[in-house]
Amino acid sequence: MTRYALLLLFAGLVASSPLKNITFTVPDGTSTHGEPNLLCTPTQWTDIIFFFLGNYVAHAATAITLPGERWQVAVATAAGALFFPTSGVFRGIARITSFAVFGKNDIYTAARAGALCMVVRSRDWRPNAGDEAQYALCRIPSATKPYKSTYQF
Repeated sequence: MTRYALLLLFAGLVASSPLKNITFTVPDGTSTHGEPNLLCTPTQWTDIIFFFLGNYVAHAATAITLPGERWQVAVATAAGALFFPTSGVFRGIARITSFAVFGKNDIYTAARAGALCMVVRSRDWRPNAGDEAQYALCRIPSATKPYKSTYQF
C-alpha cells in the first residue's frame, strides 16, 4: 500500500513539474508503454478485488429509489443492485421514459416523476369558506369529467 502512496506522490510531482530524470525502484514488470507520463505496475489479485468491490458498492449506493419509498424497500433495492447488477434497469428505464423534465409546470413534473403525495382529511375536518386548492388533481367519481385542475370548496 505504501508503494501506491509513493507512486501517487511521484505521479503528482511529475504532472505538476517539467520532466526530470529521477531514479526510484519499481517492481518487476513495471512499464511506461513508451509514454513518459505513464507508469504501469503489475496487477495483483487485491487490485482486481478492490476494483470490483468498489464498483459494486458504488452501483448499489446509487440505485434509484422512488419518492416516498420505505427504507426497507430502499435497502432491498440496494441489495438487489449489489447482488444482481441489472436489477435496476427497469427502474432506470421507467425514470427516463417518464420524461418528467418536460412537465408543463411543477405539478405535472412531480406527477411524471411519481413524487406526488396524498393528503387525506379526517372525518371531522371541514373547509373554511373560500378555501381553494390550486394545482390539485381531484378524483370525483360521480362527475362526468373525473379530473379538474382546480377544485373550489
